[in-house]
Amino acid sequence: MGTHRESRELSPSTGLKDAVRSAVTVLDETGARYALCGGAALPVWGHERGTRDVDFIVATGPSDGMIERIVACLREIDAPDGGR
Repeated sequence: MGTHRESRELSPSTGLKDAVRSAVTVLDETGARYALCGGAALPVWGHERGTRDVDFIVATGPSDGMIERIVACLREIDAPDGGR
């Protein structure tokens, strides 16, 4: 996603939709149960707000390996921060 100081906030025209699509693809491929939340979810409720990130809530169990599968998929698509 980029750092602030010189970058502008993400909007649908500057890449937020692509970031959401990429994240949803990874989460779907891993079989994760998830929900989009934060500023990127506001348009669903009829509100717009600039945001620089995409937030998800992901359901995991203590030993289901979901986190490891998600991190591995993020690394495959070369996600920012290496999927961390």
